[in-house]
Amino acid sequence: MTNFMVNGNVARAAKTRMATTPSGQQTLVTDFNVAVNDGNGDTELTTYYKVTLWGQKGANLAPYLTVGKEVNVQGIPGQEKPWTGEDGQVRAGALTIRRALVQLKGKKTTNEAPAEEADLPFPEE
Repeated sequence: MTNFMVNGNVARAAKTRMATTPSGQQTLVTDFNVAVNDGNGDTELTTYYKVTLWGQKGANLAPYLTVGKEVNVQGIPGQEKPWTGEDGQVRAGALTIRRALVQLKGKKTTNEAPAEEADLPFPEE
């Protein structure tokens, strides 16, 4: 199994929703995007990754995943899902990352609540 790591900034704040698994169970799913910049000046390229966290641990992490927050994400790469823009052009989608371990980077901001040990998100095995 391939493991994959990116270090970037949250590009779209986390949103948590309920989803039904193929076995019919209801579970929490948290999605957010990470932007990774490579190069500089005219050669700078930004790559976007869609990260999906399943279960309560992702929901606990969601309030901390605000736009601009630096994160490290480690997980299993999923498939790229193309999408169609308003102009009708088909575009490459963001590479998805599943079964992710997310580490928050940088200093705690004043509006962040302190994390308790029980609230720290870890990947579900």
